[in-house]
Formats: sequence, structure tokens, C-alpha cells
Amino acid sequence: MLISCTLIRVVVFAEVVLISEVRNACGSGYFIDNNSNQAALVVRGFFCGNSYFYTPIGMGDTISELAYFDQALFTGVAEDYDSSGHVIGRYVFRDGLLQDLEEFMPNGPPTLQLHFEKGTPHGQQRA
Repeated sequence: MLISCTLIRVVVFAEVVLISEVRNACGSGYFIDNNSNQAALVVRGFFCGNSYFYTPIGMGDTISELAYFDQALFTGVAEDYDSSGHVIGRYVFRDGLLQDLEEFMPNGPPTLQLHFEKGTPHGQQRA
């Protein structure tokens, strides 16, 4: 007799917010939206003040910046939309750390899927 066991990670979050509502530890935007059909950029480094370095997320990146919502570590989903209302980015956070990322072409399939554990790449990555 062959017994098969599959572990499925199910993450259910009730809260979905706009990327503009997610902040870094200093209260500035965790994301910067370029108001285009490209997904938002993510803050890099622990900076406070008026200067931040924002970049796209890519395969192999480590994301250690913490995300906040209403002055508490963010657990939930943040979404980015294009001007037509299509989801072009979906970011799942747990206790302030990015867990899962999906970026899409407008009204299309994912172009990037990344998974993180404690900020480091973990599991299957697709581009």
C-alpha cells in the first residue's frame, strides 16, 4: 500500500489594503508606485528622513524591511492596481515580513512569483 501525504500551506488574510497604505518603520512608504502598468518598487535599507532607495524585487532578493499598517506590523495582503483597475501586484505579509509576491501583466497571468521565509527566498520562484 502506497500512502501519499501532501503539505499545503494555506494562508488566509481578511485584510486587503492598497500598497500606498503600507509603511516602513519610519512611516514612509514601503512601496513607491510609479503610476504605470508596472508593479511598484520596494524600499531597501533602513533609512529615515527624506531619502529612500526603491528597487523592483527580483529572484534571489532578500527583503528584510518590515512593513507596517496603522503603526503595527502588517499581516495581510497589499495590492497594486493599474489605471484600469487591474491587479498588477499582490504582496502577502506576516508579522511585517514579506511572505509571497505575485506581479502580473495588466489583466493577465503572473509574470513573477516569489516566496520568502523570514525575508530570504524560500520555495519555488517563477519568472
